Amino acid sequence: MSIPSGLSNIIPVNLYHAQVLSALHQACFSPGWAAKDIAGLLKTPGSAALAELSAAETFYESGLTNVPVGFILYRCASDECEIITLCVRPENRRQGTAQRLLSALEVILVGCGVTRVFLEVEENNISALKLYEGAGYVHIGRRKNYYQNEAGRRDALLYRRTLLVVG
Repeated sequence: MSIPSGLSNIIPVNLYHAQVLSALHQACFSPGWAAKDIAGLLKTPGSAALAELSAAETFYESGLTNVPVGFILYRCASDECEIITLCVRPENRRQGTAQRLLSALEVILVGCGVTRVFLEVEENNISALKLYEGAGYVHIGRRKNYYQNEAGRRDALLYRRTLLVVG
């Protein structure tokens, strides 16, 4: 897996990161996923994740570290990929993290021969809709009452992007 140099704060993450990814997901969504949920998804064949690290170091019990400010979890099969989740810590939003994660993923996918990417997004997540539409994703459908949170049930909008494979 090769991530372009302009995206050097983006790293592949794995099962060992499930706890920190869970905390990040819970900071972004209600309800957020538990570490066991993240670990279960990462154990699924074809699944992987990328995280963007903070440029600033933060002190934790284990010492000084760069913490993830966002991550993208995805699953590939054959020439297709599904983005399972993409989230950015609320205080780090509007700084390009989501766009960089999406770009890094697409570079990897093209290199692996993936030609189509799919995702679902909550119908009222305007920031995400702008991100995906701006990146060339096309609305292809709707799942009624797919999401449930404290505000009630919401539809999921389905999106697809076709990637151009070089070579």
